Amino acid sequence: MLQIFHNYKRSFFLVFVIATVSFVMTGFGLNMGSSRNNQVAVTVNDHEVSIEDFYRQRKNLEQRYRRMFGDNYDQFAASLNLNQQIIDQLIADELIKEEATEIGLVPSKLAIQNLLMSTGLFDNGYDANTYRAFLRQMGMTAGQFESQARETALVGQFSELLTDFSYASKNETRSILEINETKFDVDYLEFDPSEFVAQVEDPKDDELQSFYEENATDYETEPEVSYYYVVFDPKNYLEKVEVLPEDVEVYYADNESKFRTPEKIKARHIQFTFGKEDDPKAMASLKEKAEGVLQKAVAGEDFEGLVAQYSDDFVSKANGGDLGWFERGTQNPALEEAAFKLKGPGISELVETDYGYHIVKVEDYQEPAVKDLDQVKAEIEQTIRKEQAPAYAVADAYDMYDQWTKKAVPLDQFAVTKNITTGVTPELMSAGKDPEGYRGLTAKVIKDADISEQLVELGDKTILVGIKEYAPSEIPQIDFVKAKVVEAWKRIKSKELARNQADAILNSFLSGEIKTMKEAAASIKATLQTQSELTRTKGRTGVFTDPEVSKEIFRTYNENSMPESVHDVNGKFYLFQVSKIIAPKPEDIDSKIASTREQESARAGRLLFASVINTLKAKAEIDVNQSLLTSQF
Repeated sequence: MLQIFHNYKRSFFLVFVIATVSFVMTGFGLNMGSSRNNQVAVTVNDHEVSIEDFYRQRKNLEQRYRRMFGDNYDQFAASLNLNQQIIDQLIADELIKEEATEIGLVPSKLAIQNLLMSTGLFDNGYDANTYRAFLRQMGMTAGQFESQARETALVGQFSELLTDFSYASKNETRSILEINETKFDVDYLEFDPSEFVAQVEDPKDDELQSFYEENATDYETEPEVSYYYVVFDPKNYLEKVEVLPEDVEVYYADNESKFRTPEKIKARHIQFTFGKEDDPKAMASLKEKAEGVLQKAVAGEDFEGLVAQYSDDFVSKANGGDLGWFERGTQNPALEEAAFKLKGPGISELVETDYGYHIVKVEDYQEPAVKDLDQVKAEIEQTIRKEQAPAYAVADAYDMYDQWTKKAVPLDQFAVTKNITTGVTPELMSAGKDPEGYRGLTAKVIKDADISEQLVELGDKTILVGIKEYAPSEIPQIDFVKAKVVEAWKRIKSKELARNQADAILNSFLSGEIKTMKEAAASIKATLQTQSELTRTKGRTGVFTDPEVSKEIFRTYNENSMPESVHDVNGKFYLFQVSKIIAPKPEDIDSKIASTREQESARAGRLLFASVINTLKAKAEIDVNQSLLTSQF
């Protein structure tokens, strides 16, 4: 393993401090319950990580993101991919712990003590109540927490070992700064094909014909069709559906749950919100405050007055904490559980959620019930009609199609005899152009254009289609597209002229005929363009974002060196010449060495750590519970 470190040192030179912090933060979490304890989230070699550990860490990570994003958390939740983050972290943890143990690392008592002290719990000495509050928040026993602390300390020591092999020297940092802070002034010429179009002569007939034949498929037309159509829409058949009383009774019996009125409560609440930077001591203090207010509420003090004095929910505070009537599944699960548990008016116990504590006062309660058949009879009848109407529409459409095809007359004429409405496309239409409200119809018609009398299924609608005219795709004669062909010819030829002129200027540099870009611009009466103080690290725009352009500029060591090549960027051609190279001042470098040393070390350390993890992954046997990857609840 030490040899691996030495190999990495040749490419990377940075301390992996950030990874250590990440391990410490994600190592602690909230117990999600024992129902999942017997399942395995991840297996790394012979070590199994339980679902319990997975959910503990996931809950902790989610809480950190909630504090980071506040009320905007739900907008970002799906994109955070929390499950994948935790799985990656668990795998990395186990691999590092195994490797640290294999090379003989053991967590020192001092490292564990320092880690415990870093929580901020014992700044004023050990306090058992504060420690217990912290453990409740984490969902862990003291033994679990201290075992986790030992593992985290071990990971920290492994990271310190990486530090010894990756920290940037002062000279290395100085070299990086000198490279990144060097500024380049650039002269350049732009050869825009559009400016050469006027120089392109019209092609001769044989040239144009040959060009057209080579590119004929570019001018191929799309197939088009015009047609009559008759729509059989289920909504027009609702009243034709016969609904018998027994149909209603059977539906009512089979779907009783649909007519159940849910359990509801009307409630108010007082909210005590965690601060974004709250530590366990602050949370314990907030809980103590909330418990005091709860005692006042239970003792009968005016609840709305307590809301006005204490609640942190500014939305409901203006209405005395009113939450209105609500059902299960519409509020925070913990808050709902405490409120519905009362089964009637009363004050709940103190409720803890992800964002704080709550006191809930239930003012009214409505038990679940099932509506009488008479109350829902009309609703059931309408539901049955909607369910059966499509079948009526399809049956009618097929009957009409059979009659129409036997008559062997155009659809519009047949429709007149049946007194049904016919639609007609105003012109030939290609796929993607449809009668209003029938998106995708034309594409279906064209697909079976060899059948002039069609029956088309489009969503819940069935449509009779009679083709009026069909124009298949074809490659037109050149006379019909001559203007487009000439335009394409000139576009290509103008690009050739632009490239030829750029190549000619480059050859003049190579032959020594031209020394500077200023001379080149004068020779073709072009505008010399300039860009000042380009650097490798600061934002570049336009043509200078092109990788090949940047490569040529930043590997130039001498001013007014000849251009290396013609660059084709977004259809235009460019020649570049560095006119001035400005080295950074030594005192500016000295002032940035300390901060840059840390920044570069952090960047290289991340690369080093990722490389180590990837190496260990390649050797390890890893199995992941796939259900965790498909669920991001």
